Amino acid sequence: DQDLVLAIFTIAEEISEADYEFLASKVKENFPFHDLTFEYEHNGFSIVLPNLDIDEGLRKIEIFQKLLLEGIAGKDLTVCVGVSSRNGRLLSGKQLIKEATNSLSKAMEEKKSCVIGFRSDPTKYRQFVAAKRYGSM
Repeated sequence: DQDLVLAIFTIAEEISEADYEFLASKVKENFPFHDLTFEYEHNGFSIVLPNLDIDEGLRKIEIFQKLLLEGIAGKDLTVCVGVSSRNGRLLSGKQLIKEATNSLSKAMEEKKSCVIGFRSDPTKYRQFVAAKRYGSM
């Protein structure tokens, strides 16, 4: 029943093992729930942030992204982030991942380090689910 935020980070360029280890160390330092952090593909990671809404999550993620960019300064790397949250909705993990990966794709289209968040309307979402449930009977 609690809100949570899913953030998926990726580095657009190929990175060295040392850079990847730097990123991993910063994730461990800044996010205390190590069982809620995961590798994502070969140049990224995802983080589940419990008890945050989308606005709080975006603020925390943007601060962390700046910290990463400062740490890799001079390497010309692009740190893109896609974010989604439950936002009062009862939805599957699969749907949350889909929203965050779609946001990540949009962030990567920007061709610069950015954070894109999927902002849902819980009322419209509940109406959609109700219409789908009762319309298919």
